[in-house]
Amino acid sequence: MKHCEMPKQSCSLPEALLRHPEAINLMAFVERLLQRQSSRISFVVIFGSAAKGT
Repeated sequence: MKHCEMPKQSCSLPEALLRHPEAINLMAFVERLLQRQSSRISFVVIFGSAAKGT
């Protein structure tokens, strides 16, 4: 099986969302998750009104 380097982020989040404490915590969680389980994770999807910036 060929492994591909997963991009750090495939899209940028709105600046206001990037500074939000919950977004900071989420990014830290995803980083820890990828450090521990990267071979088992293909992608992470975040959806909803906050992810769209509305």
